[in-house]
Amino acid sequence: MVSTKTVVAAALLASTSNAFVAPNVGSVRSTTTSLNAIRRGGRGPRGPVRQTEYKPPMNDEINHSEVRVNVATKDGKDEPLGILSKADALAKAKELGGLDLILINDNSDPPVCKIVDYSKYRYAQEKKRKEKAKNSKATEIKEVKMSYKIGDHDYTVRLKAATKF
Repeated sequence: MVSTKTVVAAALLASTSNAFVAPNVGSVRSTTTSLNAIRRGGRGPRGPVRQTEYKPPMNDEINHSEVRVNVATKDGKDEPLGILSKADALAKAKELGGLDLILINDNSDPPVCKIVDYSKYRYAQEKKRKEKAKNSKATEIKEVKMSYKIGDHDYTVRLKAATKF
């Protein structure tokens, strides 16, 4: 039996701000695991975070009433169809074989759209991006090591190597 004095003493201890209240034995395990999860960085993804790919607005996602429409031809050039309403442009895309109407430039007046298969468009964009990355030359740091006891001939050879950089 618990006396009323211990209940009152426990209530007084719990009401003070500096009181220590022992946790329930059943909840000790869950608090320990949550503390461990916080220590190791939470319960987020394990591994590299994948960057979300930019997907241009297409078909019904386009919010403009009139658009300038281009069609991709087989030789790789774009053929302009002119300024069409959004409904006419979507109908033309369906008529040309179920292609997609992709918003290319939102800032122009009227916005520019292209009728093309989205998977082919994405493949071409990825190919352009990789080619651009391949052609851009990364900055390279080259160094020449010389000691204080270097000979005259070795000094001139290394000086010529340094000027070639």
